[in-house]
Amino acid sequence: MKKVLGVLILVAALHPAAANDIIVTNVGYGSGAPAGAVDVKFDLSWENSWRLSWPETTNTWTNWDAAWVFIKFHEQNITFWEHATLSTNVADHTIPGGMEIEIGLTDSEGVGVFLYRAVETNGMFSNTAIRLRWLYEGDGVESTSQVDVSVQAIEMVYIPEGSFDLGGVGSENGRYFMASNTALTYRITSEAAVTMSSSNGLWGSSGASGNAGVAPVDPTNIPAAYPKGYAAIYCMKHEISQGQYADFLNKLTPAQISNRFPNYNGLVRHTISNSPSGYIATRPARACNNLSWADVAAYLDWAGLRPMTELEYEKTCRGDALTVANEYAWGLNTIMGTTPYLSGTEDGTETVITDTSLGACRWANTSVSGGDGGSGPLRCGIFATVASERADAGGTYWGVLEMSGNVAERAISTGRSGGLAFTGEHGDGTLDSGGQADVPGWPGTSASGAGFRGGGYPDAGYLRTADRTHAAYSHSARNPSYGGRGVRTAP
Repeated sequence: MKKVLGVLILVAALHPAAANDIIVTNVGYGSGAPAGAVDVKFDLSWENSWRLSWPETTNTWTNWDAAWVFIKFHEQNITFWEHATLSTNVADHTIPGGMEIEIGLTDSEGVGVFLYRAVETNGMFSNTAIRLRWLYEGDGVESTSQVDVSVQAIEMVYIPEGSFDLGGVGSENGRYFMASNTALTYRITSEAAVTMSSSNGLWGSSGASGNAGVAPVDPTNIPAAYPKGYAAIYCMKHEISQGQYADFLNKLTPAQISNRFPNYNGLVRHTISNSPSGYIATRPARACNNLSWADVAAYLDWAGLRPMTELEYEKTCRGDALTVANEYAWGLNTIMGTTPYLSGTEDGTETVITDTSLGACRWANTSVSGGDGGSGPLRCGIFATVASERADAGGTYWGVLEMSGNVAERAISTGRSGGLAFTGEHGDGTLDSGGQADVPGWPGTSASGAGFRGGGYPDAGYLRTADRTHAAYSHSARNPSYGGRGVRTAP
C-alpha cells in the first residue's frame, strides 16, 4: 500500500514558555491506516494542566483543560497550506492511557479534536505516540504526493453545561438587566430565547454608541439560536499569543497576509516581524495586541473555532457562583493598581513583582519596568502557577486566564442586530482568498455586531465582569489594546 510521503515539519510550541505552555514534538507518519488515509503521530505536553470536580449547592461540577488539535498540510508543489480533514470515527485515532478524545465537527467533517485528562489530577500532562487519522484522499491529495504537515495545538478550558446569573449587582456601567437603576440579575437556565422588557424589569443597555448610560433597548429579545452560555463550550485558556498569530501568518498566502499582518513590530510591546525564514515573534508567549476584528475572526475561522458571545463571556467568568458587586473575572471586587515590575528576562519565564495583598491581579496602565519596557500587554498566563489560587492567577471560575485586562476580548453583542443574528457556527479551517473569515452569520469586516468585554491594559474602568461600556462598540480597526480569543461548542 502506498502512503503519503513527505518531509515533515516539526512544530514548535505555540506558547514556548516555562509555564502555561503547550508543546508538539516528534511529528511523523504512522503505518497501518487504510487506503486514502494516513496516521499523523506526535507527542503533546503542557504544564499546569488539570481535571477536577467540586460540589456546589445544586450540582457537582467537573471541568478540565484540554488541547484543541488540528492539522494543516502543504503539498510541496502547491504554494499554500490547507486544513486536514480528520476521521470522525473515534476508533480510528490512537491516544495513550489516561487521555480522552472528542471530535469537533463542522459540516460533518472532522476539523479537529479535543484531547484532555481522563482522571482527576493536575500538573504537567505529557503524552507520547498520539495518532490522528487524516483522510488525505478526501482533501485531494494523491498517495504519491510529498506533503508537509503541521500539527497545531491550542490550550482550551471546558465550561460545563449549566445555569448561571447574568448581569451585575453593583455600579457596573451598562450592565444587563437594569430597572430604574436597581441592580438585578437574571438566571439563564436554558438556551431558550430571552425576552427583555421594561415591563418585567429586564432591560439591557445597548451600548450601541460605545458609551454606558445610553437608553436601554425595549424590548431586546435574544433569539434561541444565539448562544446564551447555558450549553457546554470550550474556551481558549489564554488570549491569542504573538507566537500563535505569527504561526498563523506563516500558513497564509501572500494575498491573505497583506490583509492580516498588523505590521506594528516594536510598537506597544508588539513583536511580530517578517524575516527571511517567515514571520516571527520575539516574545511569542505575549498576548497579541493590535488585532482588528477581521484579524481575530480570520484566526478563529482558520483554527476551527468561533467568537464567544457576551453571555458566554459572563458564564465563563462567573460560573455558578453568586454575583459579587463590581466583581472582576477572578470573583473579587479588588484589583491591583500598582505598576508591575518584571522579574527575569522576557523569554516566557518572567514574572511580575507587585503587591499581592489584594489577592487579585491586573496590570496597570503605566509603563512596565524591566524587560522590553513600555505600556502594553504581558505574556499569557503570567500570574498562574501550578499552585496558584484563582485570585492570585487572575483566573475565572473555570480557570480561564486574563478575561479581565491584558487585551480586550471580542464578543458577539446583544446590542446590535448583527450580533443577535449570530447562531454559533464554527470556522472550517479555511479563509477566502483575501484572508477574511467567511463563516455564515459572523459579523463582517465592519464588525457590526461585535463588541468588547473585559477591557485591556489601559482600561481600568472597563474590566469588571458585568461592565458593558463597549459591548456594542463595533470598532473594526486595530488598536494597541485589542486582542481576542475563541471558543467552540462542546461536542
